[in-house]
Amino acid sequence: MVGRTLSVAAVVLFAGSVNAAIVDTLDFSQGWGDLDTRTGGSSTLSSERPRNGNGSLRMAYDSAIAGTSQAKASVIGGLGIGVPFGRVGDLVDGGSLTYDWYRDGSSTTVAYQFVQIKLHVANATGAPALLVWEGVYNGIANATTDAWVDDQETVDGNWWIRSGGTNFDVAGGFQSLNWFLQGNTVMNGGSTSLVLDFDTVILGIELGVGSGLSGTFIGYADDVTLAFGNGVSFNYNFEIPAPGAIALALLAGVAGVRRRR
Repeated sequence: MVGRTLSVAAVVLFAGSVNAAIVDTLDFSQGWGDLDTRTGGSSTLSSERPRNGNGSLRMAYDSAIAGTSQAKASVIGGLGIGVPFGRVGDLVDGGSLTYDWYRDGSSTTVAYQFVQIKLHVANATGAPALLVWEGVYNGIANATTDAWVDDQETVDGNWWIRSGGTNFDVAGGFQSLNWFLQGNTVMNGGSTSLVLDFDTVILGIELGVGSGLSGTFIGYADDVTLAFGNGVSFNYNFEIPAPGAIALALLAGVAGVRRRR
């Protein structure tokens, strides 16, 4: 599944809340927004399957609309332009990365597909890479349907890396984060993956589905928690804006239009 990596200088993120944060907009004002949702895909905040509140992140695609290569939904969250959450070394040293996910039973795509999680990272030289966790490479051949899966742990699982425009999701490429941080690399054709170390930093958290898969998918994600072994943690809960907040936003927009006249 094709992803997109972000460089230290080009991480298009804006300041968001740290520790525990409610995310009720995907315009980057709270740190989260669309990254690479394509024709045939959608990423929205929805009340259809609320989780720990009144909403969750809904992600869907339909390959019949624009083909399998385009059907993709993706959002990313971060702290600011080039501002790291912390070191990957501190994540593998007693930390955790968890999230809740839900696959709608109406989905017709492959049985293992559900919302996946990715880390946008940069090594000591500032070179970017994408670390990807997917259930299918971690023993989940048939995703649970029509029920929430709580606190999916990922840190101790198998990951693969994308760097330099190449996906290294090949035989021998599904490894632990610790393996990558030890400087090990993966070959794909004539390309070699980026060398990482324990000082590699996390610049963004991405949630996404699709690209390269046929059929339809509807799924949800919520309660993303990134916790480092040094005690620093971040939690994001996706919600629907309260009616009063929507009304205030509309009034602010009207007032802005009047001022510009």
